[in-house]
Amino acid sequence: MPLKNEPPDERESADDLGFWIDDELIDESCYCELVIVGSSPLSEIWLADDGGHLVQMETGELRTSVLRGNYVVTFGLKASAYPIALQEPRHFTQGQLESGPTCPVPIPRLLDE
Repeated sequence: MPLKNEPPDERESADDLGFWIDDELIDESCYCELVIVGSSPLSEIWLADDGGHLVQMETGELRTSVLRGNYVVTFGLKASAYPIALQEPRHFTQGQLESGPTCPVPIPRLLDE
Protein backbone atom coordinates (compact mmCIF):
# COMPACT_ATOMS: atom_id res chain seq x y z
CA MET A 1 0.00 0.00 0.00
CA PRO A 2 1.59 3.33 -1.00
CA LEU A 3 2.17 5.98 1.62
CA LYS A 4 0.28 9.25 1.06
CA ASN A 5 3.41 11.29 0.48
CA GLU A 6 5.20 8.71 -1.63
CA PRO A 7 5.93 9.81 -5.20
CA PRO A 8 4.12 7.16 -7.30
CA ASP A 9 6.71 7.04 -10.09
CA GLU A 10 9.44 6.03 -7.59
CA ARG A 11 7.41 3.62 -5.44
CA GLU A 12 8.57 0.35 -6.97
CA SER A 13 12.29 1.07 -6.63
CA ALA A 14 11.88 2.65 -3.19
CA ASP A 15 10.24 -0.40 -1.58
CA ASP A 16 13.58 -2.20 -1.36
CA LEU A 17 15.54 0.83 -0.15
CA GLY A 18 13.56 2.29 2.72
CA PHE A 19 10.51 4.45 3.24
CA TRP A 20 9.31 7.99 2.58
CA ILE A 21 8.98 10.88 5.04
CA ASP A 22 7.95 14.26 3.65
CA ASP A 23 8.96 13.29 0.10
CA GLU A 24 12.43 12.20 1.26
CA LEU A 25 13.54 8.59 0.91
CA ILE A 26 14.85 7.29 4.25
CA ASP A 27 17.35 4.47 3.82
CA GLU A 28 16.82 1.92 6.61
CA SER A 29 20.58 1.26 6.72
CA CYS A 30 20.89 4.74 8.31
CA TYR A 31 19.53 3.27 11.56
CA CYS A 32 21.57 1.71 14.37
CA GLU A 33 20.48 -0.39 17.31
CA LEU A 34 21.22 1.14 20.68
CA VAL A 35 20.97 -0.63 24.04
CA ILE A 36 21.62 1.10 27.37
CA VAL A 37 21.25 -0.92 30.57
CA GLY A 38 20.72 1.04 33.78
CA SER A 39 22.42 0.19 37.06
CA SER A 40 19.05 -0.85 38.49
CA PRO A 41 15.60 -1.75 37.13
CA LEU A 42 14.45 1.69 38.37
CA SER A 43 17.13 3.73 36.55
CA GLU A 44 15.62 6.41 34.31
CA ILE A 45 17.38 6.52 30.95
CA TRP A 46 16.73 9.66 28.88
CA LEU A 47 17.96 9.79 25.28
CA ALA A 48 18.03 13.12 23.41
CA ASP A 49 19.46 14.13 20.07
CA ASP A 50 22.33 16.60 19.81
CA GLY A 51 19.78 19.40 19.48
CA GLY A 52 18.36 18.59 22.92
CA HIS A 53 15.11 17.09 21.65
CA LEU A 54 13.90 14.09 23.63
CA VAL A 55 14.01 10.90 21.57
CA GLN A 56 13.03 8.27 24.14
CA MET A 57 12.82 7.53 27.86
CA GLU A 58 12.85 4.08 29.45
CA THR A 59 13.26 2.65 32.92
CA GLY A 60 15.87 -0.04 33.56
CA GLU A 61 16.84 -0.73 29.95
CA LEU A 62 16.55 1.32 26.78
CA ARG A 63 16.47 -0.78 23.61
CA THR A 64 15.85 1.16 20.41
CA SER A 65 16.86 1.76 16.81
CA VAL A 66 17.71 5.36 15.91
CA LEU A 67 19.29 7.29 13.07
CA ARG A 68 23.08 7.44 13.03
CA GLY A 69 24.30 10.60 14.70
CA ASN A 70 25.16 12.28 17.98
CA TYR A 71 23.04 11.80 21.07
CA VAL A 72 23.07 12.70 24.76
CA VAL A 73 22.08 10.30 27.56
CA THR A 74 21.12 11.22 31.12
CA PHE A 75 20.07 9.02 34.01
CA GLY A 76 17.45 11.40 35.38
CA LEU A 77 16.23 14.82 34.30
CA LYS A 78 18.70 16.85 36.37
CA ALA A 79 21.60 14.39 36.07
CA SER A 80 24.88 14.74 34.19
CA ALA A 81 24.76 14.18 30.44
CA TYR A 82 26.96 11.79 28.49
CA PRO A 83 27.63 12.05 24.74
CA ILE A 84 27.16 9.13 22.36
CA ALA A 85 28.35 9.19 18.73
CA LEU A 86 26.28 6.45 17.09
CA GLN A 87 27.60 5.16 13.76
CA GLU A 88 27.13 1.43 14.38
CA PRO A 89 25.07 -0.74 16.75
CA ARG A 90 26.15 -0.08 20.36
CA HIS A 91 25.53 -1.53 23.81
CA PHE A 92 26.34 0.45 26.97
CA THR A 93 25.85 0.06 30.67
CA GLN A 94 25.12 3.01 32.93
CA GLY A 95 28.52 2.47 34.58
CA GLN A 96 30.35 2.63 31.26
CA LEU A 97 28.73 5.93 30.32
CA GLU A 98 29.16 7.45 33.79
CA SER A 99 32.88 6.62 33.74
CA GLY A 100 33.31 8.55 30.48
CA PRO A 101 33.20 12.24 29.63
CA THR A 102 30.22 14.45 30.39
CA CYS A 103 28.80 17.16 28.17
CA PRO A 104 26.39 20.07 28.53
CA VAL A 105 22.74 19.25 27.94
CA PRO A 106 21.77 20.91 24.64
CA ILE A 107 18.87 23.36 24.89
CA PRO A 108 16.24 22.73 22.21
CA ARG A 109 15.59 25.63 19.85
CA LEU A 110 12.30 26.27 18.12
CA LEU A 111 12.32 26.77 14.36
CA ASP A 112 11.29 30.42 14.72
CA GLU A 113 14.35 31.29 16.83
